[in-house]
Amino acid sequence: MVRPEFEERVYNWIEEEGLLPKGDGVLMGVSGGADSVALLRFFCRMAERGQWTLRCVHVEHGLRGRESLADAEFVKHLCRGCDIACQVISVGEQIASMEDTHMSLEEKARFVRYEALEQQARNMEEELGRPVHIAVAHHANDNVETMLFHLARGTGLDGMRGMPAARGRIVRPFLQVSRQEIEDYLGELHQDYCRDYTNEDTTFQRNRIRHEVIPQLEKVNARAVCHMGRTARLVGEVADYLGKQAREILQQIQVEEGKEIRVEPLRLYPAFMQREVVHLWLQQHIPGARNISFSQIAKIVELFDAQVGRQYYLPKGMVVRRTYQGIKITCESFSGQTVEQGELLILEEDLCMQNVEMTYGKYHIFFRLRDWDGTEEIPGNLYTKCFDYDKIKNNVSVRTRHSGDYITITAEGAHKSLQDYFVNEKVPADRRDEIPLLCDGSHVIWVMGYRISEHYKISNQTQKVLEVHMIEEKENERDN
Repeated sequence: MVRPEFEERVYNWIEEEGLLPKGDGVLMGVSGGADSVALLRFFCRMAERGQWTLRCVHVEHGLRGRESLADAEFVKHLCRGCDIACQVISVGEQIASMEDTHMSLEEKARFVRYEALEQQARNMEEELGRPVHIAVAHHANDNVETMLFHLARGTGLDGMRGMPAARGRIVRPFLQVSRQEIEDYLGELHQDYCRDYTNEDTTFQRNRIRHEVIPQLEKVNARAVCHMGRTARLVGEVADYLGKQAREILQQIQVEEGKEIRVEPLRLYPAFMQREVVHLWLQQHIPGARNISFSQIAKIVELFDAQVGRQYYLPKGMVVRRTYQGIKITCESFSGQTVEQGELLILEEDLCMQNVEMTYGKYHIFFRLRDWDGTEEIPGNLYTKCFDYDKIKNNVSVRTRHSGDYITITAEGAHKSLQDYFVNEKVPADRRDEIPLLCDGSHVIWVMGYRISEHYKISNQTQKVLEVHMIEEKENERDN
């Protein structure tokens, strides 16, 4: 039978991972969709065995009108039938008020949803006088989608491990069962659920992975989701081991209250461990450093062989400099920051949280990440450009030219080297090393003040745009 086997597997997983100690409180986040409804039915059937106190929260986002309200009524009715206390929290106004965050609508909804769940869990914990956990219904397919999404965008071991079974209060009891197994479980219980048809829209990247990529992988192997989930767990174990080793190494080589690390003892370790230690070190000093890219970490490691005084700029006003004995991190004001040379990378997290402003030599540059509805007029100003942000594979950087740089010159994807472009455009040789470039790795997005790459132009599929505005400071202005 599907039902007892499913319930036994999930319950055993909860015990093996230590997700929900007996007697604790469980606050279930239930949207009304198949996954969360199965979560609710599972806990109703297993609560006595686990000695758990159950409650339910439905967060009504107010984004789908009558459908959204109908989902809330469905969840309330379901909870009454299961004799579970249910609270519906409407957050539509809160989402609408978040105009200056530069998050996507999906990101805003997720943020307020977890904020509401966290607040209710604290309230429940205070009332019960014992720990309360937030149970969400992410399953094996969700885990693989996350893993593939991170791989496509570029990631290290942490991104390849997918979702953790537990993080803080959040627990994921269904992480080892598939979407199909959940639907089979509901079928055997003769349990209906709500259907959110926005989940079918493949213009959203995760939906495209769900409906187009994973089915193709399952044609290669029917158990692809299971196998990739197992790989994610193994990668997670490796990442945990390397993290433990990195913490021990970092403790031995850091000086000046951790703001500086000694390079020579770090050279004794393999390159991957050097990067792991540097990444861990950055996380101690930069909020959001988990999202720093592989290329950024590699650039910092290159400072090991640089002359004293060389530096590398990071977002949030952080600068890493080569010292006599190692590398040191210092904080400077990011807004209005002046960079005379080198490369400055702008993290996605910075763009999502704020408009970014910087000065690069004699150029003032402003960045803004925003949603694109397709009805706006694309700026034609020589010094203001908009780009399809989802086409950018790496963190955006501003720098001067490097060997291997290229720019796409046709809509079909033909490109030429930046050197050839400069020659064809008759850009004076003594100017070529001064012109700032907006780059995606070696792919030049914009030769600033000149042309943009065809690859990053806005299209009918564009959802997010990066707007960049540049002002050149004239020599007489600089002298005043």
